[in-house]
Amino acid sequence: MADEVTVVIPTFNRAQLLKQTIPSYIQEGVSSLVIVDDASTDGTHEVVSQLSVQYPDKIIYLRNQYNRKQHYSKNLGKALASTKWVYFGDDDSVIVEGSIRHLVDVAKSQNANIVGAAAIYCKNGESVADV
Repeated sequence: MADEVTVVIPTFNRAQLLKQTIPSYIQEGVSSLVIVDDASTDGTHEVVSQLSVQYPDKIIYLRNQYNRKQHYSKNLGKALASTKWVYFGDDDSVIVEGSIRHLVDVAKSQNANIVGAAAIYCKNGESVADV
């Protein structure tokens, strides 16, 4: 699968989670990961800067001058997509390896323009296998 998905993740004050969540979105088929910081005040910029060093060809970082809310940040990130597919991720969620590839495969096999998936929510200390 070619790199045909842009992942867009709006974020606000989730610096403590981003080191865990962002790497899970860098998967086979992902061309770029657009992180739109909605004027965080907690060090999000510094964390994303560190992740950008780790993933130099994948992360695009934008920062709103003031809090514009999630819909604005998603639209801003989507506007930067240069791929056929866009996946909207969450700054507080980890996804399973292969999830994005699977969604693209389903979309192609069904000749669909949009696909979705249900999230599995785990309590602290649980894994997906426990749910």
